Amino acid sequence: MSQQSPDFAPPPGRAPPVEAATPPAARTAARWLGYDWFKALVLLVLLLLLAGLGAGASAPQVAVVPTPVPTGVLPTPVLVVLPVLNSDTVLMAGQVLLSGRGQPGAQIELFVDGAARGVVAVGADGRWSQTITLAAGTFDVVVNQLNPDGTLQASGPVSITVGGAATATPAPTATPAPTATSAPTAVLASARTAIPRAADAVVSTVRGNISANQPAYFRFDGTQGQLVIVRVEPFTATVRLRASGLADGQPLTGADGVQIWAGDLPATQAYAVDLIVPTGDPSSAYQLDILYPERVSSQPGFGEARGMFAAAGARRAYIVRLTSGRAFSASVDGPGILRIIGVADGAQLVSFDASAVTWGGVVPNDQAYLIEVQSRGAGEIVLTTQVR
Repeated sequence: MSQQSPDFAPPPGRAPPVEAATPPAARTAARWLGYDWFKALVLLVLLLLLAGLGAGASAPQVAVVPTPVPTGVLPTPVLVVLPVLNSDTVLMAGQVLLSGRGQPGAQIELFVDGAARGVVAVGADGRWSQTITLAAGTFDVVVNQLNPDGTLQASGPVSITVGGAATATPAPTATPAPTATSAPTAVLASARTAIPRAADAVVSTVRGNISANQPAYFRFDGTQGQLVIVRVEPFTATVRLRASGLADGQPLTGADGVQIWAGDLPATQAYAVDLIVPTGDPSSAYQLDILYPERVSSQPGFGEARGMFAAAGARRAYIVRLTSGRAFSASVDGPGILRIIGVADGAQLVSFDASAVTWGGVVPNDQAYLIEVQSRGAGEIVLTTQVR
């Protein structure tokens, strides 16, 4: 019997047609069957969606962004011995600029094919640069870094190629200076004997032998404005000294061919000291002193300075500026003896040979006077001065 549409109405007075009876269990199963198919389809879609999301979560695509280096901070080279040398692949012959990085305050020594080509200081920003003259060709450049603590680091060789003739005007050839006042010998810092910085008022001393064919080369570290005295003894020998800045190459004013130099250092850097003997003079024993003297008041009245000695033979240094005609006296209390020397003329008012513990008299010249106290044993000394 065919099924009639829901809006069909039987004629008046006629009973509606009766369908064949469907068992309740069959009707329930049919409804559940239709519902289960629908549910299964929904679950399948959900499972597929969850599987896709799970796969994406297990292997996320992450963009790696490098951490930026703060402005002004030099990155530390990886597996590279400082300093790092930088240069162009092909350069023009003539004036060639080399630059690199290093430890601030260190000294950089340049070598081209094994030959020394200069010394330059590393700036506070960790960078250095130096201009050298090169002809056309291929060269191996190596740099040594001399650290403030005295250690030495070397870079690996860097090969640079220099092309055709330079277009720039070559630097003029320097006129050699007279022998008596020649510039300090170009000796690299690593070839110089380092003189350690002593405590204030303490004297650093180096002893040895020297001849005209075998000069002696030293270096010491100094700070701008620091009062330093450089002196070579004995005063009866012909040994003389020259001193200059290692980084800037500038000689210390008046420190050429003298036995004693005193002054405030013009810059913070290492300083070179060359000991020389005139050609033809015999060899001589020498004693090189680097003094960091303590200032003593030059005003009328009394002054006092104290110091400790650990053993006999050690020395402490003091300096006072006096004018001619002034009455001056100095005495030491404790295990020490006095020596007083004019810095400008080298004249000794009293020597260690006198084993004096006191001196007094009229100052002969306008100049700074160096007062040294040499210990005769361990203990405290008290230096008392009077200007009248």
